[in-house]
Amino acid sequence: MYSKPFLCKVAFVLICIFSVTISITNAQSKLEADAFESVIKQTPTIQVLDVRTPQEYSNGHISNGLNLNINDTEFKDKLEELDRTKPVAVYCAGGVRSARAVSILHQLGFQMVYDLIGGITAWNGKGKVVVK
Repeated sequence: MYSKPFLCKVAFVLICIFSVTISITNAQSKLEADAFESVIKQTPTIQVLDVRTPQEYSNGHISNGLNLNINDTEFKDKLEELDRTKPVAVYCAGGVRSARAVSILHQLGFQMVYDLIGGITAWNGKGKVVVK
């Protein structure tokens, strides 16, 4: 039988490893505008998801972006229609709503999810193309 101090140390090490793994996964999914654009261009199967309101979307969005308003009561149900086996690139206006969406996507079983740091505001700040 193992001693209590030994088991506590093992548990601590496992928690540390798990925490670092989560941090690395989350860090890799957050991309600056240039990297976000590259992922979209280099991944033909990517699903681009704009989680802003329809009015915000109509003012300009990233090409091929599907608009699903995160504040819509049916948001999670609509996410269920996306393909979990394909990567998802998510953005909003500034990054807060997309971060929430990324969390929901992970809870629903989506594995490859990319979040645009700074949202469409950062995208526009880099002079990237938007569609109206």
